[in-house]
Amino acid sequence: MLFKRKKKVTEEKKVFVNQPKGTEDIVDIRNIIIPPTFAQTEPQSWKMSRCQKRYHQSGHLDSPISVIPETNEDGKSTKLLLVDGYTRYLLARYIKLKEIPIKYIDINTYNIKQ
Repeated sequence: MLFKRKKKVTEEKKVFVNQPKGTEDIVDIRNIIIPPTFAQTEPQSWKMSRCQKRYHQSGHLDSPISVIPETNEDGKSTKLLLVDGYTRYLLARYIKLKEIPIKYIDINTYNIKQ
């Protein structure tokens, strides 16, 4: 009697060279939506300086920004809502990066404070 071996289906993780640890994807920076609570504030100058220093030392941002994907009726991600990493986002805009490393956050597990 012959038995067929089931093939193991594994999800392949993308590997990004010269990107911060934890990067799950690299996206067009124009697809990032900034919540009004972030847009109304400006990070402290020491935070921007530290972020810029780390970027110049390593050649990339020190960690990916965290986003929640917004989907259309078809379930396809259209825009990404920034939930963490506003200073890194601003630095990326300042140095005119076209793409930015991101980490996806599951909205079902994200604790939203209002």
